[in-house]
Amino acid sequence: MDNWLAIVGVIALIVLFVLPFLPIGTRPRCPECRSRKIGVNKTNKGFRTTGFGGGGSGGGEGGGYTAVQTFYDVKYRCNDCQAEWTSTATETT
Repeated sequence: MDNWLAIVGVIALIVLFVLPFLPIGTRPRCPECRSRKIGVNKTNKGFRTTGFGGGGSGGGEGGGYTAVQTFYDVKYRCNDCQAEWTSTATETT
């Protein structure tokens, strides 16, 4: 009888402390109909390199690190109401 109370307690703790931090609902919503049935088309717009100076034994001359930032035009289309919108995104590698 006491075992089921412990199991229910552990499940309640998981629900209260773990579930709020899960990445649920990260897909974009349509601004018109709030649907999550979205098509995404990402187009490369360009890139630039960024040097991070400083000491150390990193790559390149002078010890700094180099990062590449890639810029994208992102086009979204709702599969329910056919609304379209765009945004820009940056990805650093």
